[in-house]
Amino acid sequence: MLSLHIMKQYFFLFASFVTMYALSACSSANSVDYKIDGSSNISRMESDMMYLQTFDDVKLDSAKVIHGEFRFSNSIDNSRVAFLQMEGMMLPVVIENGDIVVNINTTGTIMKGTMLNDRLYHFMKVRDSLQYQNYELDREYTRAWMDDENMAEVVNKLGQQRKELNEQLDELITSSIKENYDNVLGPGIFMIQTWNIHPENYPWVTSIMTAAPESFKNDPYVQWYFQEVKRELNGSDMPISVPSTDATADQPQTNSQETTVPPSLKANPDNDEQAGAVAETTPVGDNVEPTTSKEDK
Repeated sequence: MLSLHIMKQYFFLFASFVTMYALSACSSANSVDYKIDGSSNISRMESDMMYLQTFDDVKLDSAKVIHGEFRFSNSIDNSRVAFLQMEGMMLPVVIENGDIVVNINTTGTIMKGTMLNDRLYHFMKVRDSLQYQNYELDREYTRAWMDDENMAEVVNKLGQQRKELNEQLDELITSSIKENYDNVLGPGIFMIQTWNIHPENYPWVTSIMTAAPESFKNDPYVQWYFQEVKRELNGSDMPISVPSTDATADQPQTNSQETTVPPSLKANPDNDEQAGAVAETTPVGDNVEPTTSKEDK
């Protein structure tokens, strides 16, 4: 018959084995096995290195573009939103289990194959369409001025159209983030849309943070963003303060189409003409004074 001492040793060995197995299973359950198959018809990308990296420039993986194709295949601890980066380009991608297909060409970028990447690029497609419509309003303003139209009427008409587009864009951003509060895409879209903007000027940021669960507020980028904003505003290293409705109610409102999205984060980084035009547009609104003569230009 086994002694009590030996039985205790067997018990602790068994308990240790069970604990190690459970920890291993948990780690395995959280790990992400991803594969990204990419192609491009852009000649300048040939033979260049492409990196898979986080928002704070931590490189997760790398691949070389050979004959217009590239591939990433690896495992990481957790799903996250990262970026495919090379000189002049930075494309968001959700690193999650599954096969991701990327096609980068002169007319745009297509990324699909997994649920969250499908959602991300649907969001970006609709967002870019709204932003392009805003860009078209500025072109229409210029055409009207060149044709000597009544600019007061033009400004009033285009200002109303601009307002409606802004409301659609705000709703798109807010709903897309809230629908993905429980996964990495929520903070990922927040990251793409808040790059270099101040939350007090964007009502949808307040709406997002007021309703956000703790998991969203504790996301590394979300925390970093508000910390950087606070430092820039007052140089303080105080704990992050989530904006409230009362704190921003009296702040001047800025049109959503003025959100500074880095050209590198656009779905089509090679369409420089369109990207530059969108970034450099002048908002059409009630604060725009009608131009009375071409000689004043």
